[in-house]
Amino acid sequence: MSIDVGTVTYDGGSSRFVAHVVARRSWWHGPLLAVMNAQFIATWDVAPRSHPNDGWLDVVSVEASMPWRQRWAAWRRLPTASHVPHPQIATRRVRQARWDFDPAQDIYVDGRRVARSRFVEVELEPDGCRIFI
Repeated sequence: MSIDVGTVTYDGGSSRFVAHVVARRSWWHGPLLAVMNAQFIATWDVAPRSHPNDGWLDVVSVEASMPWRQRWAAWRRLPTASHVPHPQIATRRVRQARWDFDPAQDIYVDGRRVARSRFVEVELEPDGCRIFI
């Protein structure tokens, strides 16, 4: 069985990922970016259409201007994927993309904080890894 593998580049380095990349300073204010190769982050159904072998990265981004009360409501709906659609939460599919941040954001790769960066660039390698069970 094959799965897609992503590469993320950020200030000072790069990492490979199989599940997700998150860029944020806070859940409660400012921009939030999740680049998903999997559907879930823990129990949150962040990207309901995402699949680790569909040849796409699913991007979910929250506008910096989204008020904390709406963020709270969306956060509570994450386990059931009912946080989307929302006018201040954008979704799209990419194979390659770049985002610039001001100020720098904390970058998490597959759940582990790897850097604080002023940009992230992602690229997908379809069928980049074979898994044997």
